[in-house]
Amino acid sequence: MEKHVEEAIKNIHGTPTQAVVYVTGGASHALPWLLCVPGASNTVIEGRIPYSRNVFSDLVGQEQAAAIECFSSPSAARVLAREAYRRAVRFSPPGTVVCGIAAACALATVNSRKGDHAAYVATYSQHVVAEYALKMQKGHRSRMEEDMLTSRLVIQALVEGCRTISSCGVTNHPRGTVPPQMLALSRESAMELVREDLVAGDTLLGPVVHEHSDAIGGILRGELRFAEYSRGVTNREATSATLVFPGSFNPLHRGHQRLMAVAQDMYPRDRAAYEISITNVDKPALKAEIAKQRVDQFGLKETVLVTSAPLFSEKAELFPNSKFVVGVDTAFRLVTPRYYGGEGRMISALADIKARGCRFLVGGRVEQGKDGVGSNRFLTMRDVQIPGGFDDLFEMIPQERFREDVSSSDIRAQQARNASR
Repeated sequence: MEKHVEEAIKNIHGTPTQAVVYVTGGASHALPWLLCVPGASNTVIEGRIPYSRNVFSDLVGQEQAAAIECFSSPSAARVLAREAYRRAVRFSPPGTVVCGIAAACALATVNSRKGDHAAYVATYSQHVVAEYALKMQKGHRSRMEEDMLTSRLVIQALVEGCRTISSCGVTNHPRGTVPPQMLALSRESAMELVREDLVAGDTLLGPVVHEHSDAIGGILRGELRFAEYSRGVTNREATSATLVFPGSFNPLHRGHQRLMAVAQDMYPRDRAAYEISITNVDKPALKAEIAKQRVDQFGLKETVLVTSAPLFSEKAELFPNSKFVVGVDTAFRLVTPRYYGGEGRMISALADIKARGCRFLVGGRVEQGKDGVGSNRFLTMRDVQIPGGFDDLFEMIPQERFREDVSSSDIRAQQARNASR
């Protein structure tokens, strides 16, 4: 490993950014280089080489793989980088600054290659996607030399990825601020890890940077399925949460917080998140500013998922193998056929939720009268008639562990009365 490559990796390891790295077709030295420099655990979450098409397809999903015409292409690098980013979020503590980086290459081989000798690299972070393309003069380098050059391009892209993240102000990390030498290296970068080894006939493009749009706006426009807000970090279609508490949280109150606390106490290994769907089956979608206000009320200590998934069958698709924290009033609706348009559709929806490995953790609540006034009767799962075959889909939180006689509707009514005085 050249000295300047080693110094670049030392600087990467000194930043708060953690990464998942995928390379295919080449750039195979990038991973051992990252691991050989002390401090690798500060940066590397996972590294993989999905070399065969079957492994590639298994990693990114059959649908995404089918849309890729060539596995050594910009689109292949983008798809891999996005999947690497999602893995990084999934296996990192909430609020961690992460980056997914991927290379899709076509290098010198035993027989003469018809197409270009090329490497396409992409980085995916919470703020941007950056893309690089390197086409190499055929016949000038050995396979090993091409692999070394494309590996340096991956390291260069990770250097630039750390620069992009730090320039967005993400420096309040337990390991401290980004080292000054890292910022200097990035600002002055002219692709120095790669450019000095280029020859006539080589072409190097990048970084071409695409900034992400506002996440909530993207959800409203149908561009994103969900976003995670966690300790000042916004993650796009990526989360590590498996204990999910859906609701409108209008407003958030002590009952919500207490129910979530009990759920976390029951399942301490699950990462918890509140979930707000900005679309509703029978109401207009939330406006972006209202959705942001709902998220802001949680502060920086909680994780909040914003989705466009009002139905639990949709939530289960987004968050498979999750436990959904709900009140008993929601449990009643889940097993009421008229909310589905018939019993057959209800059974089908519940079966789909179960097949995705999801279930419900149910807290009791005081019965609400028709006039909105609560009674003294405390409802639990014992009051709910569960269809046959779905008993294991619901788990009751005992009353002695959770009871909070407060509701958002009561709070809103009191706020309205106070405002009218």
